[in-house]
Formats: sequence, structure tokens, C-alpha cells
Amino acid sequence: MKTLHSHKIVFSCFLWVLLSLSVTVETKGQGAMDMQFHHLTPEDGLSQSSVYSILQDSEGYMWFATQDGLNKYNGYEFTVYSYDPDDPYSLSLNEVRTLYEDSRGNVWVGTLGRGLNLYDRERDRFIRFTGDINRSQETLSDNSIWAVYEDSRENFWVGTSWGLNLMKREGEINEDYLTKVTHYINRNDDPQSISSNNITAVFEDSRENLWIGTEEGLNILDRETGKFKRYLHDSGDPHSIGANHITTLYEDRTGTLWVGTLGGGLNSYDYESDRFYRYTHDADRPNSIAENAIHVIQEGSDGRLWVGTSNQGLSIFDRTSEEFRNYKYDKTDPRSLNNNAINSLYKSRDNTMWVGTFTGGINFVDKSSKKIEHYQNNPNSASSLSNNSVRSFMETSTGEFLVGTDGGGLNFFDRRTGKFSSLKHDPDNRNSIPSDVILSMESHREEGKIWLGTYNGGLSLFDVENQRFTHYQHDPDDEHSLSSDNVYQLYTDQKDRLWIATNGGGVNMLEPGAEKFIRYMENSEDSTSIDNNDIRSFYEDSKGNLWIGSYGGRLTKYEEEREKFTFYDINTGDLYSSVIHCMHEDSENRFWLGTRGGGLKLFDRETHNVTTYSKKEGLQSNIVNGILEDNHGNLWISTNGGISQFDPESEHFINFGMENGLQSREFNAGAYYKDREGYMYFGGVKGFNLFHPDSVTLNTSVAPIVLTDFMLFNQPVPIGGDSPLKKHISQTDRLVLSHDQTVITFEYTALEYSPLQGMQFAYKLEGFDSKWHYVGDTRSATYTNLDPGEYEFKIKAANSDGIWGEETSALTLAIAPPFWRTTWFYIVSILFLASVIYGGYRYRVRSIRAQNRRLGRIIAKRTSELDEKNSELAGKNEHLEELLEELKETRGELVKKAHKAGMADLATGILHNVGNILNSVNTSASLIEDTLRDSKLKRLSQANTILRKHIGRIDEFVANNPKGKELMHYYLKLEAPLNEERRKVLKQSERLNEKIKLINDVVAAQQSYAGAQMDAGQLSFAEMIDEALALQAGSIDRYELTIHKELEPVDPIVAQHSKLVHVLVNLIKNAREALDDVPREQRKITIKTWQDAENVYLSISDNGVGIRKVHLNKIFTQGFTTKTSGHGFGLHSSANYISEMGGKIAVKSDGEGAGTTFTITFPRQKQSGSPGASQEGSKENEKDYHSF
Repeated sequence: MKTLHSHKIVFSCFLWVLLSLSVTVETKGQGAMDMQFHHLTPEDGLSQSSVYSILQDSEGYMWFATQDGLNKYNGYEFTVYSYDPDDPYSLSLNEVRTLYEDSRGNVWVGTLGRGLNLYDRERDRFIRFTGDINRSQETLSDNSIWAVYEDSRENFWVGTSWGLNLMKREGEINEDYLTKVTHYINRNDDPQSISSNNITAVFEDSRENLWIGTEEGLNILDRETGKFKRYLHDSGDPHSIGANHITTLYEDRTGTLWVGTLGGGLNSYDYESDRFYRYTHDADRPNSIAENAIHVIQEGSDGRLWVGTSNQGLSIFDRTSEEFRNYKYDKTDPRSLNNNAINSLYKSRDNTMWVGTFTGGINFVDKSSKKIEHYQNNPNSASSLSNNSVRSFMETSTGEFLVGTDGGGLNFFDRRTGKFSSLKHDPDNRNSIPSDVILSMESHREEGKIWLGTYNGGLSLFDVENQRFTHYQHDPDDEHSLSSDNVYQLYTDQKDRLWIATNGGGVNMLEPGAEKFIRYMENSEDSTSIDNNDIRSFYEDSKGNLWIGSYGGRLTKYEEEREKFTFYDINTGDLYSSVIHCMHEDSENRFWLGTRGGGLKLFDRETHNVTTYSKKEGLQSNIVNGILEDNHGNLWISTNGGISQFDPESEHFINFGMENGLQSREFNAGAYYKDREGYMYFGGVKGFNLFHPDSVTLNTSVAPIVLTDFMLFNQPVPIGGDSPLKKHISQTDRLVLSHDQTVITFEYTALEYSPLQGMQFAYKLEGFDSKWHYVGDTRSATYTNLDPGEYEFKIKAANSDGIWGEETSALTLAIAPPFWRTTWFYIVSILFLASVIYGGYRYRVRSIRAQNRRLGRIIAKRTSELDEKNSELAGKNEHLEELLEELKETRGELVKKAHKAGMADLATGILHNVGNILNSVNTSASLIEDTLRDSKLKRLSQANTILRKHIGRIDEFVANNPKGKELMHYYLKLEAPLNEERRKVLKQSERLNEKIKLINDVVAAQQSYAGAQMDAGQLSFAEMIDEALALQAGSIDRYELTIHKELEPVDPIVAQHSKLVHVLVNLIKNAREALDDVPREQRKITIKTWQDAENVYLSISDNGVGIRKVHLNKIFTQGFTTKTSGHGFGLHSSANYISEMGGKIAVKSDGEGAGTTFTITFPRQKQSGSPGASQEGSKENEKDYHSF
């Protein structure tokens, strides 16, 4: 069984720009890491978090063995294979311990208890190989598999919990693929047998020595003799193996054999001396291995040895310095190793190092390129950055590098060691740094001195060598003092003047050697003054113009000669720039502005035109905090969404996020700097990043493309049987479909494992598409209604640097034509058509000869049929006359019976209703009579008379006599009107039957009324409602009505049971019929009961068609109805029943579409003061009701 779990590691706002640039991060500071780990866990689709083995197969897929299932990963999603008891080709067991791919490209899967599995790529299934309980020589010696290995002689070795197995592989991949099993078992009496049956590792070194690790020692097998040489731990020999429990074997690029032990540390083997050298943990040496329980060894791309320990994380060994660097889980760092128990290590072909942990899933590190360094505060280290919010940088003329923070004071940074020291404000020392918030720094003309701009501490001149500060702060009594102590930026122009941007104090300028400040502040009465006192940036361009950025979204130029300020509006389009954070003139004299909210802007200083580059054009964020230029003319831009590299010539952005090693996506305004060597510094809210632009190189490789799935009509296509797929789609070279398989979808991916992915794809169906479809990150292609023929499906991909790889011919697609478009069908059709034409000719000749004979027989038959129809219609007319007489007699009898019973009202009702129906009956009868009177049959006897004269020679009469031919046309035309007459008579007959049935119903109802029991008794409204609903249950269900009951407790009423049920059923039925035009989900009937001091009430409401107000006064009148098919009996009789029982019935409706409410009122029998609705509530809107 396999399932699919989708996972996308990291994507930026624009997936078509660079996100998979191969970079890693160096987070500096005491105890910090020189790499970042990315994680894949069950939340990303991994089947389980304990990863015991890792493999990249020859096609490029990554495989992960876990405690609960086998995972195949393509960089985007996991396919999980697991045991299915109903599928003999599923994985034999979910707990997988080892993975191996042999030289033939077969992937082998060893389970803990159910043997070995071979993955069949073509069928996407597994073939199982298991041992029997008797450990037969024909099968595996045990079903717990710990190691699988193929040596240079193509011998296939399997290490189990009960010995070592040598197996031969023969024939096709099936259940008989493994044959000729040889078992190597420990024998206590034979020192040259294997030292233990618990095999943990099998490995052949470059000298073709076959090493076997066991739980009780290390062995070398002489494959010629079958004898083993044992290496066992000797506590008296420091050069023996460190421990007998061998966990892993590995040979590095120098030919050194490394042995991992459980408890004896890391061991290297010296072939010349036949000795082992141990690397063990030493608590007094921080650069020793993390612990002595070793699980796995792997060599990195830089030649360092990665060692996974049992519970102390990773130890990376530098053979040059003979030192280890240890990496553990750090709960404060989300990019640290996420679990310290390391089960597996694997280096994939792109130099990514994969780490399988015990409960943390997969960790992986991309080590294929140069570094972006990350420095941040470590609360456990006094030599780390003092505060994570970095606001400014400065390199002094004497080589010191200073970092200003927001709250942590001033830091001295030693790039060589990665360590920091800091100076912080001391409120008891006037000569200390004036504030711990250092917003800006600028060099001084005197060597070894720098200016510091602080928040709330004003301006300070710092003598770095002597660690002394000279403070310049605001004095409200001195107009030549600093105008504000909140200094946001410092800038030295070509005349060595210091320009100071303040918050609220406008611009200040200090001449070289001067002690007095010149202020430039907003003056509403002077249009040439600065227009805003909140200043954020300065820049002097190559022409000596000083530009000022402030709040308000306008750019300001200071014209020194005229001592005036000129303003330029930079806001264009929909983006509003509230602040200009930074400015830069590039090597081509283009002038760039970084804004808050308006993105990056190119300002033409001649025309004053503004070109905006925003997120729409590919910038990470529209809040730009800093701009630097590298030696190649590219701009590096810090934003609130990461860092963007921008090529002004191509107008192309390359974006970097946290996945590239950035401290976070948010950077601080003004925190950007380029040192003398070209290194760039960008400060943010979680430390700062340092890198050289030339070391961040483009990724020129493009991952291989594979087909992952094929679908017909948006459904996955199975493999085998009647399916068009005989192999997995990735293994299929040619796919043949029928013409009616009209909706096809190919799914594909690039096997890219960088955490930055950002792949772009394009596809083309040659033979159908004239050009490539560029579809961004979409990984599927759908085609519909392809014409029969041959096509070739091609795919190509670009990495996130925009580098396109070679096109890949995925497969050939053949659409078979329908049978009617095949050559054989055309030949058969021509022959068939010729035979039809010939046969038609012969048939026509025979038909003409037989025509006269048939005409005679037809005329005779038609004459007979018409006689029969004439008799039938005459009989129906007589029957209708008899029926009318019977109805008249019945009417008379009913009148007599009603009078005899003393029921005048009953008689009147019967007479009125039956009389109306009889009038309708008479109308129908008259229509039938008129139809028969005007019938075309009247002329039939004349035609028959002519025929009888020629009865002996009808053929000749019809063929030669003009009257005979005319008579034939008459008979043919007679058929249609006779059928129409017959239809009309039958329709009127049906109507008569309906009206007769209605009369019977009326009579039966009135007789039932007359004979019903008139005894009244106490009845419960609630019980009567339930009884009426039960009688209507079928109709309620069929019409999907919602019945809402709001039944307050009320007193019993005195009424006749049958009459009250009759009334309630009639009202519910009417409500249901009123809902016919209401959508089913909205149909609702509400039934309420309540009482007040005098009466008991029951109402039935619907949200149906309603009743026009002009009809409300007539609604209870006998014979009045608003229905197209009603007769006006129901409400009239219901009103009579209620009145006879001493109650009242009323109706309310606000008009058409507003629903209807019928309310029944009965007087209470006792005035006991029982609780009920208020008098006011019971009579609410009484004026709107119409009563009977």
C-alpha cells in the first residue's frame, strides 16, 4: 500500500525568482553552529519520526526507512509504502531497518521480522523474500534484516539476527530472483567461524577485504576458504577494537577504515600495523567526540567526517586538526539539529547531508556552496552579540569593526574569532557611552575616532583607542546646541561637514573643528525651509548635491549656494512612500531611493521622473531598509521580506530569505554597511548577516525531471490488467490510448532537494503544441480531445536562478483512431455500400410489382377498421347519455335523504356542490356530442358505396380509374382526423370520470359528517397535533418539509375528536400545498400553542405563497379557493366544524409570498390563573386576522 503526502519546504512570494541558491549559514558566537539544519517530520508527510536508514537511488529519489513505513521523497511530497494484508505485493512489514541499491539499480528493503523486500520499479510494488522457521539452506537464515551489501564480485550479502547470508541473483525479478543461499553461522567450537550471529554491518573496503560487524566483534571473511578472522576488544590492549558491539563501517576518501562501536567510541584501522586507534569522549576536552556510543559514519563534501552518536547529537571530525565539533539540539534555535539521537547519515549526489534521527524525523544540510554568516545573541555566552536588534555598523580606520544595537550598546566584533565585546551606558559614569541604542555611526577626520548617533543620548565622539566619549546633546537654552537627542543618521560630506538627521529636530550640520551646530528646521512661513523635522537619511551625489530623506514621502535637495531646499514628490501610482530610508548613487550614476511602503525607486535627477520597483516586479517587500552595490553593479537591498539582489540592466531580482541563512526576514532601516574588502553587513531584529557577494554564486545545475503520475479523466491510472499503463509511468517509454480516453494528465517533478526549490517548469506535446507552455511551479499538464496520432511529451525545468536545463523527452504518446477511421473500415464500407446499391435496385423492382397487390388488401383492412371505430364512438355516446340520467337520479335521491335527516345545511351543500359538478359533466358531454356530430365518418358510407361497386376488381379500379385514385387519397387522409376525434372523445371521457369520482367523494364526506358521533370530550392540543402530523407523515417526508413545534403547556379543550383531527389535517395539507414553489431546503411549517387568561390558542403557519389581502375575507366561503385545482370545500368545512365546537378560526397573511397563519381559538374551561402568554401577546396584531 502506498499513500501520498504533499509537502513544499519553503517558497518566497515569487517562486520564479532565485530561492534555491545553494547557500548555508554560519551563526557565530560561542557554542554556535556553522550550519543550519532543515527538517522533515510527520507534519511534512513523513510516515514516522524514527529514521533508521537513508538512500538516494539511481533515479534520484530519496528513500527513508522508518519504524512505520517506507518513504519515497521527490523534494515536494512523500510516497509512503506500508504493509497491506490484502496485497501480497505490498511491503512485508512497516518497520524497516536498512536500505540498499545494488549495481543493477534494484532497491532492497530489510525489515525487522518479515524478511527482505525488492522494489519492482516497473510495477511500483514489492517482491518478498523470507526465511522459514527451520532456517532452511534454500532461504534466508532469519527474517530480521540488519544489513544488505553487494561486493565487487557481485556477491549479495544479507546480515540478519541469525547469521550472514550469501545469495545469488538470477533471472527476471520475481519470487525466485534470489537463489543458492549460503549461511555463515557462529559455531562456538570454531574460532574461525563468524564471531556472532547478530550481524550489524557488512562492508567491502577498497582492498577487497570483506568486513562484517557483529554485536560481538569485528570480522574479515576470506571468501576463498569461508574462514573468518576476528577482531575483539581487549581491555589490556589500547590498540584493540574499542568495543565488541560494532554498529557501522565506513571507508573515507583517503582509504581509512572507520569503525563505529557501541561504547568504544570511533575507531580507525591501520592496515600496516593491524591496529585500531580510538577516538573517545573526554569531558575535559570540548573538542573530543560527543560520546562513545556511535551509530553511523559519513564523509562530508569537504572531507570532514560526520559521526552520529546514540544520544549526543553529531560530532564532525576535522582530520587536519584532529578535533571534533559537536552539534546538538538547541531549543532556542529552530535551525539547530532537532534531535540528539542519530540513527542514520547519508550524503546525496548534490552534497546535501541527510541526518535520520530517533524521534525528530529527518534533518538535512545543504553544504554545496559558500556561506552567508549569521551572528546573533547567545544568552549563554558573554562573548556573543550583546543584543539581537542591530541598527548600525562601522569599520574604523585602524581596523576595528563596531556594531551598534538597539538596547545592547556598542559591540566590538572580531571577525577572526567570531567573538564580541561590548560597551554599555553607565548612568553613574558621565564618560560612558550616552545610550545603549546606537542608531548610526560615521567616521571622523581624525584617525581612531568615530561619531555615534544615539536615541535619547544625542551625538557622541568616540575615541576608540582611549575608550573615551565626548558628548553633544540638546540644550534648550543654547540655539547652537544639537536640536534633538534622537539622532537617526550621520553623514560626512566631501567638505568633511557632519550632517545629523534627528527625530523632531530637523537637520543639524557641524562644520569641521566647530563646536556649534547649524540647524535647518521646518518653518511654515518660509517655503524654502525644510518641510519636515523627522529626518531619516542623507546622501551626497557625485555632483555635490546633498539629498535628504524624511517623513512625508518627499525627496529634498539642499541648494547650498542659495541656502534653500527644493522638494520632489516621489509617490507614483498606488504605492505611497511615507519615509525615505536610504539613498544610493550607483556606478552608472543612477540615483536609487529605498522607501517605506513604496518599494525601490529610481529617480531621474534631470527630468525628475520616478520609476518604481515593487513586489509586483519581484522585490521581496515594499519596505526597503538599505541599499549596497557590489563590484559587478548589482544592488543588494535589505527589506522587511528578506534581501533582494537586483540587476539594474536586466531589471531582474534574486531573492533571499531565512532559508538562505538570513537572521530573519525583517531588517532594520539604516543597518547596512560595506567594508573595505567588499563584505556586506545587514542588521535585523535577530542579529546580522555577513557575506561577500562574490561567494554567493548562482546554481548552474538543474535537477533531473521524472514523471510521477498519469491520470485519465482526473483519476490515477492503475498499473497492469486492462489499464493502458503496463509499467509505472516513470518507467514507460510509449503509452497507447484509445480515441475515447479524451482527458489525460501527466504529473511530473524535478528531484530537487534544496530547501529553496523555487523550480519553474515548461512542457510541450510535440505534434500538438507549436510552442512551450511555461507554467511556473505547476507540476502537471492536461490535454483533452487529442486527434489520433503519435505525439512526444517533453518537459524542461529551470532552477530558482532561472537556469533552464535540457529538455527531457518523457514518453511517446499514441492515440489510436476509432475503428471507423481505420483503413480496413474504409475498405469494408466501400464493399458494403456497393452491395447495398445493388441490393436496393433489385428490391425496388420487386417492390413495384407487389405494390398493386398490397393496395387492395390495405383498402379492405382500412374500411373494416373505420366501421369498427364508428360503432365504438356511437356506443360511447349512448353510454354518456345513460350516465347523465344516473347522475340526475342520484342528485334527487341525495336531496330527499338530506331532508329526511333534518340536515338542511347538508342538503344545501350537496345540492350546491353536486350541482356545480353536474354542470361541468353536462359541458363535457356536450363536447363529445359535438365532436361526433361533426365527425368525418359521415362521408365514409358514401366512399364505401363506391368501393362495393368495384369489389371484384379493386386493383384495376385503384390503378386506372381517376375516382379510384382519389378514393385512395381520401382513405389515407382520413386516418389523421379520425385519430384526433378519438383523442378528444377519450379526453372528455376521462374528465367525466374524474367529476363523477368527485361527486362520490362529496357525498361520502357529507354522509360521514351526518353519521359521525357528536359526543365532545376533553382533548389535548399536543396529542391532536401529533395525530394529525402522523396522518400527514408520508406527505411531509415526500415534500421534505421542516416541522417546527413551539408548544407551550395549555389546558385541555372540549371538542369532538374526529372533527378537530379533520380540521388540523386539512390545515397542514393546505400549508404543505402552499410550499410547492418554495425551495425544498427552505420549506417550513410552524405549529404553536399558548393560552392566556381566557382562551387556548393553536396556530399553523407556513412560509409559502401567502394569500392576497383581497381574498382574506372570502377564504372560508363555501366554494372559494385560490388553488388552480381546488373546490373550496376544505376551509369552509373546517370553519364550520370549529364553530360548531364553540371555537373560532382566523387567518392572517401579509400578501403574496409572505406566508399564511391560521389560528384556532377555544375558550378555557377553568379560570385557574395558570401561567400563560399575556393578554397583550395573545391579541398581538389581532386586527390583521380575518375570522370565521
